[in-house]
Amino acid sequence: MRPLVVVGPCAAGKTTLVEGLVALGVDARAVAQEHSAIPNLFCRNVPDDAVLVYLTADYRVLHGRRPHSSGRPQYAAERPRLESARAAADLLLHTDGVGIEEVRARVLTWLEELSTRKPG
Repeated sequence: MRPLVVVGPCAAGKTTLVEGLVALGVDARAVAQEHSAIPNLFCRNVPDDAVLVYLTADYRVLHGRRPHSSGRPQYAAERPRLESARAAADLLLHTDGVGIEEVRARVLTWLEELSTRKPG
């Protein structure tokens, strides 16, 4: 299975997803691209064959998950920082109304399908 990099706005589920995947033996890491002005931070210090998963959710969902730190100004500031990661993502996954087990299952299924595809 290929290494995995996970990016997305605060409270999208990056850390929770990565912790669950690592516990299952997946080489996964979250990158806090949303806090960095470096547009390609998400692809630094990662293996060449890594795949990029972008988690996202509606503002109301994000704010509900982390009301103390996900106000509109922060959300607005994160969006441009995440543009290049979102555009480069191999998988875009909306986490609105989806439990972490389902998110993890979707990512694992996608990784498995990716590993069985023939090149070209």
